[in-house]
Amino acid sequence: HHENRMTAFKWPDTRYETKFRRLEVATTRTGMISLTAVFDDVVIDGTTVNHAYLHNLDNFTRLALGPGDTISVYKANMIIPQIAENKTKSGGCPLPDVCPCCTLVVRQSSGRTRQLYCDNEACPARLVRKFVHFCSKTRMEIKGLDEQTLTTFVQHGWAKNYGDLYELERHKEEILKTPGFGEKSFVRLQNAVDERRTCTLNQFIAALGIPEVGRHAGRILNRKFGGSWDAFERAILDQFDFTQLED
Repeated sequence: HHENRMTAFKWPDTRYETKFRRLEVATTRTGMISLTAVFDDVVIDGTTVNHAYLHNLDNFTRLALGPGDTISVYKANMIIPQIAENKTKSGGCPLPDVCPCCTLVVRQSSGRTRQLYCDNEACPARLVRKFVHFCSKTRMEIKGLDEQTLTTFVQHGWAKNYGDLYELERHKEEILKTPGFGEKSFVRLQNAVDERRTCTLNQFIAALGIPEVGRHAGRILNRKFGGSWDAFERAILDQFDFTQLED
């Protein structure tokens, strides 16, 4: 980004010392297992910080974290907490060998940056995160289907795929017995689902959470096929070469 051959220099980030305590792991909708460092509270730029996302397995390996290690942390761009270095590197913090949600053995990717993955398509954590993505404001925007509600539906087996979210009446009696739900709240949720039974092609494609296919790709496909799902589906069946489209 050297506009007109000029380079912008930034002031060095101010680092703060604290103690690393533990590693938090969570399974995302893609199956990738995120690694987050938890450390003693430290005030940076007026806010209290105690978590920092480690991004990938290579960062975790480089830092050699262990409980009680002295680490220095900062805020990248004065926003995102990061660990700059581990000054003691005890390496006593083990990596998970099973998914925290479904106990399936995790694997390491062999790409340029290593990650931990859960391959279980039916992993509850993966399902919840997929549904949260599907129902979010920039996708299908189904009001009322927040993460807590979706977690409940997955735990009870009422939501196993996207289509189940549009057939909640099959489980109405069971849902009404669930804490936090009554007749009025169920009607509100059903109305919110009904309002989103139709949408644009680009919204639906983005909501599906296909790897590397988000809102930008959805808009391109929407323009190409005139917003028609039938035309889009015919293109797939006819083995249309999508690489000829921009981006």
